[in-house]
Amino acid sequence: IYVGGVQIGRSTNAGSTWSLACQTTTFSQPNYVHSDQKEIVFMPGNNNILFSVCDGGIYKTINSGTTWTNISNGIHIEQIYRISSAGTDTNVIYYGQQDCATNKLITSLATVQEIYSGDGLQPLAHPTNSNVLFACQPYGFLYRSLDAGNSFSLASPGQCLWLTPYVMNPLNPNTMYIGSKAGTQKSYSLGAFTTWTNTSA
Repeated sequence: IYVGGVQIGRSTNAGSTWSLACQTTTFSQPNYVHSDQKEIVFMPGNNNILFSVCDGGIYKTINSGTTWTNISNGIHIEQIYRISSAGTDTNVIYYGQQDCATNKLITSLATVQEIYSGDGLQPLAHPTNSNVLFACQPYGFLYRSLDAGNSFSLASPGQCLWLTPYVMNPLNPNTMYIGSKAGTQKSYSLGAFTTWTNTSA
């Protein structure tokens, strides 16, 4: 028996005990399957071959879940929330996608790089400084990078809605605004953590 949730559970004794048939944390490992399983089906006539449809695409195992292969290449199924141009490079677009990270598309090379994991919502790139980049997860978990996306630190002002609006002042990008549950908040320090103040009456 196989059951899908965040991961895939497997029972070999009619449900009396269970073990994991995959892991969802280290994608370089052979038993990796992306999280949030939607459907699991057997290959007709072969109980060792299964397919899992999840938030990351379609995965296949030929050995009852010992190892998995992502077979999603070529199917265009990403749900993109928001995009941001890179002000310093017309060949770069940042985009956030449902449960599949914040990513960097380099159009001249036709390559995609993951820059921050988890649900990707609104990314934001500094208009003149290519080292400054923001990634945002649900409910306003905002993260700032000062090294072109190699590392990030928390920049969130507090609780926000699922898809959080935030912007840079185009005349002075050090000044930023974000919509939170407490109201509109403002930072004069390029969104650094603890520098947000509430500007709402």
